[in-house]
Amino acid sequence: MARFVGTTQSILTRLLGGSGGGVVFPVGSAATTYMGADRALNNVSTFFDGPTTGSLPPGTYLLLATALVTDSAAGVNIVAQISDGTVALASSRGSIAAANQFVTIGLQVVVTTTAPATTFTLQAKDVSATSGVLLRSAAAATTANVATNITAIRLP
Repeated sequence: MARFVGTTQSILTRLLGGSGGGVVFPVGSAATTYMGADRALNNVSTFFDGPTTGSLPPGTYLLLATALVTDSAAGVNIVAQISDGTVALASSRGSIAAANQFVTIGLQVVVTTTAPATTFTLQAKDVSATSGVLLRSAAAATTANVATNITAIRLP
């Protein structure tokens, strides 16, 4: 499985050897994209983008995503979703009971796309406070940039 940190465009260039146009994503192949920086969840009515799959060609995919979130406020609720830019395809909610604690939200969904290029995005929203943060790394982690991620696996 590939591991990439960077912008969607730079990841596509390294993974697919080009900009993504007309590129084959073979059955059984997988790619994981990680966040390069923490993302503030500073508006209770807005979903904030985390990592994306980049443009995927038509096909059926298993999408797996993990969001690690913290908040300096107590008693908050976090919602995470996988979106195609129009609709949420999978969503879940987690709670942070005490200030500066963490919640991990895992999502998975199988999708079939017929569009020439579809991008899926992991998004998160703090519905209770403006102090949430979508994290790129776990506290005291020895490996940076692996806490929040999205994986696309091409299915037959």
